[in-house]
Amino acid sequence: MLLHLSIQNYALIRHLEIDFSSGLTVITGETGAGKSILLGALDLILGKRADTRVLMDNSAKCIVEGQFSANKSELDDILVKNDLDRFDPLLLRREINAQGKSRAFVNDTPVTLNILKEIGDLLIDIHSQNENLNLSDSDFQFSVIDSFAGILPEVKKYKSGFIEFRLLAERLSDLEEAEKKANAERDYLTFLSEELLQAHLKVGELQQLEQEQKILEHAGEIKGILNTVASQLSQDENGLMPKLKEISKAISKLSDFDEVLKEFSQRITSSYIDLEDLATGLSRYEENVVFDQERTEEVTERLNLINTLLRKHQVNDVDELMMVSQKIDSALLEGTSLQNEIEKIKKELANSQGLLEKEAQLISDKRKKITTEFEKQTTGILSNLGMPNASIKVDIRNSNDINRNGKDTIKLLFNANKGGELQELSLVASGGEKSRMMLTLKSLLSDKNTIPTIIFDEIDAGVSGAIADKVGDIIKHMADHMQVIAITHLPQIAGKGNDHFKVYKEDLETRTQTFIKKLTNDERVMEIAKMMSGKKMSESTVESARILLNN
Repeated sequence: MLLHLSIQNYALIRHLEIDFSSGLTVITGETGAGKSILLGALDLILGKRADTRVLMDNSAKCIVEGQFSANKSELDDILVKNDLDRFDPLLLRREINAQGKSRAFVNDTPVTLNILKEIGDLLIDIHSQNENLNLSDSDFQFSVIDSFAGILPEVKKYKSGFIEFRLLAERLSDLEEAEKKANAERDYLTFLSEELLQAHLKVGELQQLEQEQKILEHAGEIKGILNTVASQLSQDENGLMPKLKEISKAISKLSDFDEVLKEFSQRITSSYIDLEDLATGLSRYEENVVFDQERTEEVTERLNLINTLLRKHQVNDVDELMMVSQKIDSALLEGTSLQNEIEKIKKELANSQGLLEKEAQLISDKRKKITTEFEKQTTGILSNLGMPNASIKVDIRNSNDINRNGKDTIKLLFNANKGGELQELSLVASGGEKSRMMLTLKSLLSDKNTIPTIIFDEIDAGVSGAIADKVGDIIKHMADHMQVIAITHLPQIAGKGNDHFKVYKEDLETRTQTFIKKLTNDERVMEIAKMMSGKKMSESTVESARILLNN
């Protein structure tokens, strides 16, 4: 329940501190006094969007803080999931600066608005006249029936499973689309893979072939030059080697005369040996160089194949081609793994669907089981609210496929007149009838303690006299099971509150401000008398107010 509300710098409110009690709290005040401002401020700590226009003073922050006492497993789940401390009372705070930047806190820990709203939805149900539009909303109708049937935990478990089912179905759809694309490319990838496989590519092959091609193409020139060099180095009398040998012998004779000459002799001898080895090597190389037309054609053909593959796959060497081949093979294997993954998910989906259909059927059976009692209690309350001939029927039908609410479709059928035809509630009920129907549903659900606090914002609009008294009785009954805060213009309802607050405005020197005051018993009598007769109050009106309050 809401224990305390603090509001600073919001609209016409400079600073308010309000303590709330259990049971029924009524809030009254003249039109425009600022009752709706209280709800607007409360909406901020329940996760609604903020507007910088709410600031009374643009040089200061707007701060709204609420203290709550709540024992709900769902609330604990949210706190644990978001790593938030669990304190009692639970503290929600919202701050808005002049630049419009908003910050939200739970137990002094910063949180997102989504988390704040998720927590707020478990703490307070604010019922305004606009909420009557929810009567036509399918999810709202399901929540009413499920709350009355006491199956909200089962429905929550089912919905969680259904979300996983939908995500799995989306995953399957994505995989099947990927497989479709893979199949379209499979033939081409297979062709590319076989083409590269048949090429028998080897690391470094391109450079080797290019070198061999140069030698084969210039074999004649190479052999001619090598023959000339070999002739010049030969052992013939005109060759270089005999002359160098003679030089070596001549210098060798001088080596005994001086160490420098000895060194020269050794160097000439070494050069002779190197040249002799070089001549042998060149001769062997020349012998191995063969003009082979057949081999030249083979190398050229091989190089053409490799270069064609390089251009096709837009790479620079054989190493990169081999990497392309590996990627293509991996893509082909991925297609196979896609098939395996698809089959796996299909089995998981089938199992999940089977379990969900069983759960959905159990939920459907429990919904149908309570429809008669729901219809009986609803018509009974509506009769007390001045609609003795009203009838309602819960039309539950099974659909072929499971959905987020199970296997059912629900329609609330309604007729306000004796002998009339039952039709969809949202289509035939008038504004006043919808208002009383919504109050009836809220009353039925109050026994289930689904939310600890409910706030009625002028639920009594359009009713008066005995019906207003009945509305008050219903709200009072609801306060036996939960905290109820009612903003009202009717004395019949105001007189039933455990606590009574009055909202009022005062014109100060520089601006108008809204205030709220908790009334004493005597002040309540005067406030209710004023609500009954306006500003001109007689002794009889005051006495009637006193009697109404005492009753």
